[in-house]
Amino acid sequence: MYSILTNKTGNRAQRVASLCLTAGIALSTLNSAALGGPESKSQLPQQQQSPKNFDLSRLSARDREDIIMVMPKADADADEMNDVVKENKGTVIGQLRSNDITVVLIKVEHGKARLVEQKLRADKKHFNDVNANHREPSTAFVPKDPGFTAPGAWHHARLGLPKAWEYLYANHANRLQGMIVMDSGCNTQDVSRDSQGTNVSGEYKKIAKGLKPKLVLGSVEGNEEYIIQKGNLARTMTYTINDQNGHGTWVSSAAAGSANTIGTIGVNPLFQICPIQIADGAYNTTIFTDDLAVVSAMMCAFDAANAPVNNVRIINISYANMFDEDKHPVLIQLFKHWYYKKDGLVFVSAGNDGRSLATKDLPFVNVISAMGHVKEMKLADIKAGSGKSPWQSAFGPCVDFTAPGEDIQVTDVNGTNTSVDGTSFSSPIVAGIAALCLSVNPKLHNYEIENILKRSAVNTTSGRNSKFGWGMPDAERAIKMARGQ
Repeated sequence: MYSILTNKTGNRAQRVASLCLTAGIALSTLNSAALGGPESKSQLPQQQQSPKNFDLSRLSARDREDIIMVMPKADADADEMNDVVKENKGTVIGQLRSNDITVVLIKVEHGKARLVEQKLRADKKHFNDVNANHREPSTAFVPKDPGFTAPGAWHHARLGLPKAWEYLYANHANRLQGMIVMDSGCNTQDVSRDSQGTNVSGEYKKIAKGLKPKLVLGSVEGNEEYIIQKGNLARTMTYTINDQNGHGTWVSSAAAGSANTIGTIGVNPLFQICPIQIADGAYNTTIFTDDLAVVSAMMCAFDAANAPVNNVRIINISYANMFDEDKHPVLIQLFKHWYYKKDGLVFVSAGNDGRSLATKDLPFVNVISAMGHVKEMKLADIKAGSGKSPWQSAFGPCVDFTAPGEDIQVTDVNGTNTSVDGTSFSSPIVAGIAALCLSVNPKLHNYEIENILKRSAVNTTSGRNSKFGWGMPDAERAIKMARGQ
């Protein structure tokens, strides 16, 4: 069993509101010195205030370094919690919430976030989960130089995808399923010229309008019509219209690029991508996300799952260390909630630093290692002098599955093909195979999909090992198992 803060019980909701409104500052009068915004000249009495999701765009990069995220115990005394926050020279600045889960944001003195994190974690009386706002890098190596010609989508044949696609189309697969890709967005440049836009005027427009929280860099609000007109390279709606970095577009096209003769076909060309931007940066550079961005994105995922048409159940996050329970306990609680309460799946990258991961296996997060471009099953291990950036796939007992992660042909931000490396791409490939299962059988539960991935997998040993987990899922086998064959 696990404990998270919910808003279904009146006392719990009142305690959250009380904590947000009485710990030295009200939500409507955010500290202008700390956050750079003007103070409100009026405020309603506390009992009339209705706390809303905090607008993360108000935080500077320096501010973000000083944020603590907490999930208070449901039965903790609000006044005592306020005293603890004040004792640590903190200020409650707001909250991130969905219908049934809330995370409270506390700003502390500059440079003291890690120290306060340790103190609040030690307070088992008041807080379930606490973490500072840690940053994590993307797990990709940039495309080859402009003169490079991609070696072809070798991984498609390796995964059994051609036969899986035949089966997919022959069995009238469900087209209204969605995968959330938390990344740098998904590019829309020149889509009218490249004919890669999409119409999301149906159920996905409803989902777009329903996902209200502001994200790290942008929001869907006010952009619905532009989204419908423009679409993006991976066929779907997006919060952030432009992906200037490329990472999100590469990941999205690896998972679900269209079968439209333009760009690269993804593992499941019928699946919709819901990109949520959690990071940004110049093209071809390593970009970083943080807990604040991913926690906010998870709130949007919960809202999508709560929508009248519940067809968004898979999340991919191609960033390092997202499975580290010691470092990201609040985020881990949200992943757990997604799995056990929303019947969803989360796929994350193992990382490119070649480490033997010491983190324990979490049954509600799927960690994916990367295989190299060789005939046998071998972890990616790119050496210096190979003409590529050297890197190695991480591994360990927390790894659940593996997939190709070297020379992966994807669609670039300008609509052309390119080739990329990293566990950033092995993760959406496995997520895409899970999506194939949902496309042919939307009634499958998350644990049933995981069992199919395990049973279909090819491995070097019987059962599980620390390099490949349960092995590399075979798409043709998986999609037939999903149909009961």
